[in-house]
Amino acid sequence: MTLVRWNPVRDLAGRRFDSLMQDFFGDNFSDELVQQVWIPRSDIVEDENTFKVYMDLPGMRREDLEITLEEGVLNISGERANILNQEGVTTHQNERAYGKFTRNFRLDGAIDTSRIDAQFKDGVLVITLPKLEEAKPRKIEIKAR
Repeated sequence: MTLVRWNPVRDLAGRRFDSLMQDFFGDNFSDELVQQVWIPRSDIVEDENTFKVYMDLPGMRREDLEITLEEGVLNISGERANILNQEGVTTHQNERAYGKFTRNFRLDGAIDTSRIDAQFKDGVLVITLPKLEEAKPRKIEIKAR
């Protein structure tokens, strides 16, 4: 006989937790939870001339995305289709997120809206937001008297 040390955290984090939640919330608990918490990961970087936003959107198409800039707030929204509800298919595990998302970013500084560029390749969205000349940092010369 082999003794196995009981670890309540391991059991709680595993199937018992899933079973408990499904008993309490119903069979769609895990699907609803995954759908509600999908927030695509993003990075925002700034250099002297631009802001750049990088967002990971695997499995999406550019047609599924919408980008707007209003009053200094960049809005990115979209929807990734749920491929799990296909007829004749049984899902054994569901960890990937799907559904609608919206991300909003306030950008400090004046943006040249006529030169904004958005590229989407290999599941990564890259938005380049050029700064207006008056928003760029400039060196001020100190004059002698």
